[in-house]
Amino acid sequence: DFDHTHTFGMRSVRKALAPRGSEGGDSDVYHIEFSPPGEGKFAAEMTLKTPAVPIVVYLTGEGLSPRMILEPETSELGMPDAFIHEQVEQVLTLRNTSPFELPFTCHLEGLLRGNLNSTAPFGVRPRSGVVAAGETQELTVTFCGDHEAAYGAKEMFTQMLRIVVPNQKEELLVKLVGRAWERSLYIVGGDQPEWLGDPFHAGTCAQFKARRSKTNPTEDNRAKMTVTLEEQVECAGETSKTISVGNVAIDGALANGDFTIEPLTPEATAQGWSIVSGDGKNTMQVPGGERRDLVITFSPPEYPSPTSLANFGLGEWYTVTTDVILKGGASVAGKGKGDDGKGPKSAGSAAGAQFKTGLQGNTVVS
Repeated sequence: DFDHTHTFGMRSVRKALAPRGSEGGDSDVYHIEFSPPGEGKFAAEMTLKTPAVPIVVYLTGEGLSPRMILEPETSELGMPDAFIHEQVEQVLTLRNTSPFELPFTCHLEGLLRGNLNSTAPFGVRPRSGVVAAGETQELTVTFCGDHEAAYGAKEMFTQMLRIVVPNQKEELLVKLVGRAWERSLYIVGGDQPEWLGDPFHAGTCAQFKARRSKTNPTEDNRAKMTVTLEEQVECAGETSKTISVGNVAIDGALANGDFTIEPLTPEATAQGWSIVSGDGKNTMQVPGGERRDLVITFSPPEYPSPTSLANFGLGEWYTVTTDVILKGGASVAGKGKGDDGKGPKSAGSAAGAQFKTGLQGNTVVS
């Protein structure tokens, strides 16, 4: 060792070399080790003692931390919306920015809700490998859900993808989010049910599905979702929240659908509620594989009613309910297992298919 930090080192060597003569003399090769304790530049002196004069060799080295980055750099990866039992994929890229090769290992952990058939909803390949200096490695993330966990929830299925690179300081952690739908058209962006985090709460899912009719839905068995506007609003103020109506694309099939927002009651309008599409329309088409926004707005009048708690400086909940009628899209009847019992069936026509969603908005006036 040449310094007290053991950064540079070489095995103790004592060897006689023949003098230079007609045959050119003798020579030897010495291997010097460099093990930096951290990042930064390091220096030391090595002395070779000879019968004539000592030879001093100045040693320098730079310690670098391994660094692997994700492209795109993200902390959350939303998987494409899909039908139940349909597998979808997203690609992440690992880039090695270090001047040396780096190994990596992928770990899936912290699954908050799994499939009812005990299969893993998320997957990643390859699970491990080595990336050469300056090179990249694609990671394919897969998702396949076997049930519609909670209608309207942004996060039906979630799991953490941890990519471990030895000695790297920066943590590579990505939250995976997936949604599986029973119907082509859907609404997403509602409140997250507390029970959704329980992977064994299959009873709620079964009860939820039992309340819904696949054909000719009625007032009592329609799907229901709640949207809470978290920001408290003062009289004459305004608060809003945007949710989305989407249309699942399957196997490249793009079937158009549309939605209609039923009019609010005069009482709800007087309170300050409005629910319209992003373009201000109550009816709008949703092409396959795309989304359209719904904006829920609450703007209470400047002077509340005499019975309102806002007159006493207290908060008061206001609630509105309406229906959104979803129609068209790819056929859900065509989904499921194919004739070979493996892959999904192809999507068919869904002309006339109609589904009603009960939408409830909540907010507080103070």
